[in-house]
Amino acid sequence: MTEIKTDVLIIGASLAGAAAAKRTVDAGFQTIVLERKELPRHKICSGILSPRGYRFLRENFGEPPDNAFHTPKWVTGVNFLFPNGLQLPMPFTPGPTPHIYRKYADHHVVKQSRAEVHERTEFRDIETGPNDVLVKARRMAENGKEVRYRAKYVIAADGPRS
Repeated sequence: MTEIKTDVLIIGASLAGAAAAKRTVDAGFQTIVLERKELPRHKICSGILSPRGYRFLRENFGEPPDNAFHTPKWVTGVNFLFPNGLQLPMPFTPGPTPHIYRKYADHHVVKQSRAEVHERTEFRDIETGPNDVLVKARRMAENGKEVRYRAKYVIAADGPRS
């Protein structure tokens, strides 16, 4: 069994995971990001960013590549349609916002974070100790081989069921 030591372990290579990774790498912490899937990976999400979110993305990671945008690139709002026929329009204020393709936008930002990324590595368990945290994971690329990570800090950025 392999054991890897790092300052920060981030679980999830999404926009949130990449933002956390960038901040910790910029602060001088050795940072590893675990991602259960192989990157770039499909992500179920509308991909609509707020103007503030898009500004944060550009300021911290640069302009995403062209393949990180859907067509049309800019949307002015959404219209929610309900089974009973009710429609609820929601225009975006103060104006249009980009429509990103999460598969490629997430991959772009995690690469730009400069953190070490361990793809196809699935979080399994966590134990807190007096001086560090032990995270148990499985490497899917190695037939589910167990790997352990010792970190000073762990950040969960793996979605709502974290």
